[in-house]
Amino acid sequence: MLLKLIKHELDVKYVPGKYMYIADALSRAYPDKVDRDAQPLEQLKYRVHSLDEIGLLPMSKARIVEAIRATRADVVLQTLILTCKNGWPKHRWGAPEQIRQYWHLRDEIHEIDGLVFLGEKLIVPSQMRADMLNKIHESHLGMEKCKARARSIMY
Repeated sequence: MLLKLIKHELDVKYVPGKYMYIADALSRAYPDKVDRDAQPLEQLKYRVHSLDEIGLLPMSKARIVEAIRATRADVVLQTLILTCKNGWPKHRWGAPEQIRQYWHLRDEIHEIDGLVFLGEKLIVPSQMRADMLNKIHESHLGMEKCKARARSIMY
């Protein structure tokens, strides 16, 4: 968590509970009855304090739709999505061979609206990688800045 927060300048202050109106309202607004038949994955769609990662991507809507289509067509990413949803095996050798390269990152990988993310970074589908590489170099910011920009938004 520290490494993820290092890019932000935080100013942490103590606020008494009686002045934390949002937290107080959320803690008191629990549902009267819990739907026990609902799927756990459906319940996880509603996350408190989560970022809309797709909305934050520096991509046009047309490019996002293209990325979703490419992700659907990418066998490796589809296997990765299924493995994340169904749970990773206990050992690396138990994972499908094409996604073993993601084994050490398995706790950070998730899927939102058809796109696969590693933390906040988009995992680029294989058929879009060459195009994304060209887009990175279009800015002409220099080698180091291009690499830094690419590392900050995609994997």
